[in-house]
Amino acid sequence: LDEPFSGLDPHAAGMLRRTLERLRRQRRTVFMVTHNLTQGLELSDRWLILDRGRLIDAGVSSQTDVAAFESAYFERIARQSARVTP
Repeated sequence: LDEPFSGLDPHAAGMLRRTLERLRRQRRTVFMVTHNLTQGLELSDRWLILDRGRLIDAGVSSQTDVAAFESAYFERIARQSARVTP
């Protein structure tokens, strides 16, 4: 799913969230791309950070503090971006 919550009204977003939670309980695999870090962590078991198609970090959602994750995310992306020359 690529940014599945984009453009959804609150009712549709709730329906999608319940569907994703049900699939998770059923141990189904769903790949979701999102820029909403908090929501991504809440709905996932594992996470990956990609930058320009390269894996730069990975972890287990239940072992990840949201605030620390967001801070680390922005630091890693800034470091990766500084390495790339235009």
